[in-house]
Parts: sequence; structure tokens; C-alpha cells
Amino acid sequence: MKLFAFAKSVRTLSVAAAVAAGGLSGCMIVADDKDDTGGNATAGNSHTHTWSDWVVTTKPTCNAQGVETRTCTQNANHHETRAVARLTGAACNPTGGWGDHVHTWGAWTVLSPATCSASGVEIRTCTQDASHNETNTIPQLTGAACNSGGGGSYEFVTIGGQKWMKKNLNIQTADSWCYGEGGQELIGYDDDDNPILQTLSSSEIQANCNKYGRLYTWEAAKKACPRGWHLPSRDEWDHLAESVGGSKSSNYETSHDWLGAGKKLKSTSGWYNDANGTDDFEFSALPGAYRTLDGNFNFIGYRGAWWTATERVDNKAYDRGILYINANVYEGYNNKNFGESVRCVMDE
Repeated sequence: MKLFAFAKSVRTLSVAAAVAAGGLSGCMIVADDKDDTGGNATAGNSHTHTWSDWVVTTKPTCNAQGVETRTCTQNANHHETRAVARLTGAACNPTGGWGDHVHTWGAWTVLSPATCSASGVEIRTCTQDASHNETNTIPQLTGAACNSGGGGSYEFVTIGGQKWMKKNLNIQTADSWCYGEGGQELIGYDDDDNPILQTLSSSEIQANCNKYGRLYTWEAAKKACPRGWHLPSRDEWDHLAESVGGSKSSNYETSHDWLGAGKKLKSTSGWYNDANGTDDFEFSALPGAYRTLDGNFNFIGYRGAWWTATERVDNKAYDRGILYINANVYEGYNNKNFGESVRCVMDE
């Protein structure tokens, strides 16, 4: 890897200055003498400069250029300097940084997701110094990801005329997390009703993302679906539940609960106590649980919770839930800062 980008060196020393520095008996310096070769340079018609090797006097870092110098071997008062390029790329990974510090990078965060018409951008920040960051280009979506209504590389299933993603969304954005990321998992309570928490390993956290998708705040969820897709409304969830054969509960006008729809939407594995569904429509709903306001997580395997795009009051929005204990789809509402799953539906 080429780490240095050398600038052309220019020396502009007067004869008078050379005399003051020790006369012209060593290296002759001629006004506007330029070294364009990086090697020996001819100074006027007298003799040839003989330069020492370049020596780095100020090391470059991941944030600033360095400086290197070489000296005339016949007169140490005569020298020239040039810039050494700022470190980039692999040199600034956790092993790198001259005269800086060892970078430990945070996770990549998407600033702007890639679409079918433009590339995206993601950024990561040094955990020791937030002023140090790197950006990376996310390739523009192409091919199948941009067919049938646009961006998003997810397979879809058509139910009741609506095209739904077959998996929970797993695009990293601000205010989204894998289950267990940045917090702890509630696994029970002790005899004094104190919560028992555990910290998941990095591999466990990543496995949760791969299986269940990410958990988003409501504001993040509204913007997370790729081009050509959107966060479904309360009415679109109702249409889904009705289309798979769910029946309205006795208090439907106030609850919007659908009996029997959950069993047909649940995946055929992954639910606690083998309380799986029939997955008749390949929707494959999984119990991805949620992230609470204190930054912890619970109920993975026991329940799934999905945001709708419909707001209830200023700080709450409607969601839909499926539980392991029965076959229904429930409507609820939660604080918008909870983390819940997202299932996108294709724009019409």
C-alpha cells in the first residue's frame, strides 16, 4: 500500500544567504533552484548538490500531514523539506496511526442508505476521540433489488394484494440495535423481585440481527424502509390480518385484535415452547422482542412486536404483537423510543 504522496520540492535561497551561512565553498545555492527529480540537483554551472536521504522530522497521523527533510552533505546549513501525506485507510485501523493513538472504531452507522438511483454513505467514529471518523461509500442498489417497485434486496410475499417483505428489516441506521446491543437482556427476577440481567456476546448479538432483524425507534422505523417500500399503517396491518383469514375480536372497534391470524403468520420454528405457527403465507413472523426505554432487552423467543406508521399521541405510536401463548395478532401502543421490529410493505 502506498502511504506517501510526495509534493514537488522547491528551494529558493539567495546567494547572499548562502554566503552568510558559510560562503560558497560547499554547496552552491542558486535563486529559484528547483529539484524536480527527488535525487541530486544541479545548482547553477558550478557543481552538483549531493543530498542526504529524506528523514521524517514530523510523523504524519490520521488527521495531519507530516514533514520530512534532507540536508546537503557538503554543508549542513543547506536543506529542504516537503510534506508527507496524512495517513488513511488501513493505516488508521486499530493497528495504526503514527504519533496519534491506537484507533478503536465504533460500528458503522448509515448516514444515507443506498438506493436504486444513488450510492449511500456510512460513517464510523473512533471511540477514544469523536473527532476522528471515517466514511465509506455504500454501492448503489442494482439488479433484483431494484425490480418491481424499487430498492430493498428483500424477497417479498403477496398477501391480499399487498407485497410484504418476507423478513424483518435488517438495515443499520441511527437509533436501531441488534437484540442485546449496547445493553443487557432481562432473563428473570430473583426472590426479592430484583431483575436478573445478562450481557450477550458479540457473536450472540450478531446472530440475533441475522435471525430477527434490527429493533428501531418509531422515528427511525419511519425512515428505515428502502426506496419503494414503506412502514405499514394501522389499516395495512388490519388488511393483512383479514387477508390471512383472521376474525375480528368481540371488542375489535376499540382493540383492532385479530383472532387466528397469528398462527398463520408465525414461522414454523423459533417460538418458545414450540408454540410455532403454520406460516401458510410465508410471512414467517419471528419473536424478535423489543428494546426497553432503559436500553435493555427482553422477551426474545416469546413475542414479536412490529411498529405501524400510525401515531396514537405525541409520544406513543401503534404497534402489532404476536405472542407465543396463542394464535392471535394484537394491537397495542408503545413509547416511540422503544425498539421494535419493522416489516416493510411495497409502495403501490
